[in-house]
Amino acid sequence: MLDTSVALQAIQQKLVDSGITAAANITIPESDREIVLANTPGLAQVQTVYQLSSPILQWLPLVVAIMFGLAIGFARRRARTVVATGIVLLVSGVVILAGLGVAETAFVNELAGTPWGPAAGVFWATLLDYLIAGTQAIVTLGIVVIIAGWFGGRTRLARAARGQVTTGLDQLSGRMSSGRPGPIPADKVGYARWLVYIVGVAIVLGSDVMSVSSVLWVTALVAGLVTLAQLLAGGGSGEATLTETPSVGEATIV
Repeated sequence: MLDTSVALQAIQQKLVDSGITAAANITIPESDREIVLANTPGLAQVQTVYQLSSPILQWLPLVVAIMFGLAIGFARRRARTVVATGIVLLVSGVVILAGLGVAETAFVNELAGTPWGPAAGVFWATLLDYLIAGTQAIVTLGIVVIIAGWFGGRTRLARAARGQVTTGLDQLSGRMSSGRPGPIPADKVGYARWLVYIVGVAIVLGSDVMSVSSVLWVTALVAGLVTLAQLLAGGGSGEATLTETPSVGEATIV
């Protein structure tokens, strides 16, 4: 059903604001406010499925995030597990986007030549706008997680990049604190970073609309807070990121 009452009220108010004050005396009838767009028994089944699945889908991202977090926490090689998690997110997002593209083509072709044909593409984009934006955000998050996992890995390039960053932060922190311990104890920096990571994930999952921009903003926020924690630890706090211990092949926070 298309409810036209809101549109009629907006038009009436627009006429009044434009100087046609007589429009305020027009009474919008109670009847004939709704236009039947489609009438199909299958729609009731779709509504029932949505009502049953909506609460589950609302909490599913949180459950998945907790499972990924536990996998990373218990992994022997955390950096590799982080990369694997990013790959799973990236591939899942690409597959969903590809499926949506195929479905949209089939939907538009099915309505081609009908009165609904010209609006089919717009209807599809409007109906699935949040899903498409969320899936694009998952792809972006997957890329960010892959980069983070690589940065904490044991490859020569990753070690060099990590060493440059942590050395620069330690030097800057040492200058700021004149060599004295900072507000955050050096042995507690790892806990501070994990707290920042958890808060970042909570912000992403708690967003009303998950989008590429929200993922990028949260990523920048997390990077900034991790950097701040490193600076507040004072000089000589060690590496500031996820690394793998070469001797045992285990990932650890140092």
